[in-house]
Amino acid sequence: MSQFYDQASLVMIPSGYKTGKVYSQKPLSADGELTFTRASNATRVNADGLIEKVRTNIILQSNQFDTTWARTGTNVPTSNAIANPLSGAVDAFKLVESAVTSFHFIVQYPVFSTGEVSFSFYAKAAERTTCSILLTQSGSNGGFFDLSTGVATASGAGNTASMVALSNGWYRCNVTNNGSATVVNQVRIGIADGALGSYAGDGTSGIYIYAAQAEQGVPTDYIPTTTAAVSVGPVSGLPRLDYSGGCPSLLLEPQTTALNQSSEQLDSVYWTQTGTTTTANQIVSPDGYQNADLVAATNAVGNRVEQTGFSLSGSHTFSIFLKKGTSTRNLWYDGGKGVQIDWAVDGTPTVTAFSGGPAPASFGSVDYGNGWHRVWFQDTYSGTYVMRLFPDRIGTTGTVYAWGANLTPTSYLQSYIPTLGSAVTRLADACSKTGVSSLIGQTEGILFVDFVYDTKSGSNRFSLSDGTTNNWIFIGTPEGGSTNVSRFYIRTNNVVWVDVGASSYFTFGERYKLALAYKSGDWAVYGNGTLLYSGTSTIQAVSSPLSVFNFFSVSGASAASAEKINQALIFKTRLTNAQLAALTTL
Repeated sequence: MSQFYDQASLVMIPSGYKTGKVYSQKPLSADGELTFTRASNATRVNADGLIEKVRTNIILQSNQFDTTWARTGTNVPTSNAIANPLSGAVDAFKLVESAVTSFHFIVQYPVFSTGEVSFSFYAKAAERTTCSILLTQSGSNGGFFDLSTGVATASGAGNTASMVALSNGWYRCNVTNNGSATVVNQVRIGIADGALGSYAGDGTSGIYIYAAQAEQGVPTDYIPTTTAAVSVGPVSGLPRLDYSGGCPSLLLEPQTTALNQSSEQLDSVYWTQTGTTTTANQIVSPDGYQNADLVAATNAVGNRVEQTGFSLSGSHTFSIFLKKGTSTRNLWYDGGKGVQIDWAVDGTPTVTAFSGGPAPASFGSVDYGNGWHRVWFQDTYSGTYVMRLFPDRIGTTGTVYAWGANLTPTSYLQSYIPTLGSAVTRLADACSKTGVSSLIGQTEGILFVDFVYDTKSGSNRFSLSDGTTNNWIFIGTPEGGSTNVSRFYIRTNNVVWVDVGASSYFTFGERYKLALAYKSGDWAVYGNGTLLYSGTSTIQAVSSPLSVFNFFSVSGASAASAEKINQALIFKTRLTNAQLAALTTL
């Protein structure tokens, strides 16, 4: 690769990035800074192989309890009282009760969205050895925590309480509400049981506290905040370096919508239980947190958990993450067709078309590690359909673990989109660079891309252009919305000189290295080390300079379909055919 690096004018190997930018390894100047946009949050597979979602701590001043927090029956919290349990810095607080008969708590009023929510903080015993959280639906509901025994007790509909022991007597105390009752936008941290009840304070007794967090879903790693909520992960405008293939690739996808509600909570009101019981948050899911559900059949026949009433038209893909329970056969179904999942003893699934109806147009599964597999099927629809999981299809009362269901209006599997109580749209990724005529060969050169083919339709074009279609060189992957079609195209001065391609060239999930070499009288296309096309056509000089490098269409357009891009290179001169073969060999 070193010889090609020296000869290339632009080398984009995904590694450096920030909001709105993808950095090339060459050049290191501003010319190598590709512009990236996506005006919504998204997900990716991170370097640990986990699905990384956007997480948000909506508590303000998360470890500044003497500021935004209101007080009832407490003294002003004392800062820098003791070393914290995470980094060891001396910035934990002491919360001391007032000498009054009252409730004894500090409070904030975060605005929660619909669905499962959690509130957590770190606590250590001082004069008091118990504390409490109020996470209310109505009345005094939340959780009690014994800081001497490590026992947590929940109160109130839908609440669960938990404690995680850390070093030096610290615990992370948490209350999670499953969304079955409306949560009033209020959270309290209480000394003893003072978040939930009144007692006579002595004016000197208290507990140590650190790092509060309020969030949707189960408690996740702590996110510090000051005067505003803070989000981490693939937030709006941040490029996604996806590690699903092991090494990072730049994930670019079109806009799409997850039509289903409550993608992760199969015990929520959005899912109907028929002959099943779903228990929330039983094991660690593909995102690395304990938020996957156990779906158990209580009836041997007809057991199912489902969302209903989806009015569909056109191509759609149904997907869900499953892990083997006690059942050896599950069914993932749309009401007319679907897939049967047969589990081997080692937890490996065999996915086949359900024999009780027409076979879906395409289907399969993707291994996400730790026993999890994303099972999917796709077809064209017209009418009203359901999203239905059968936990047991062998006439017993078996179980299966489930998480992350999606229904999207796409003809292929896309990255996971979390939903709470309504549909969620992930907007399109786009990546391009303008004003780089100095990096692009105007009379000869090479456009090279190394990517994983992750689409079955769409109209992608890795391109060089002057910002119009008059002077335009591109590699189409696929082209014109046709499945698996490749296309290689050269147009200058509004005249087409090269337009070649092949149907059924691409295979879903495979990696490709493609190079389009252009020079008047000597053009060629190589793919995975093999000469695909060549010719001696005269190619007129461009009527205006090629100055735009774009991953989709002509100039700055959003993704038409998804690809995972490992490398993209531009050369200002045409390499030899032997060099092109070496450059594109996998």
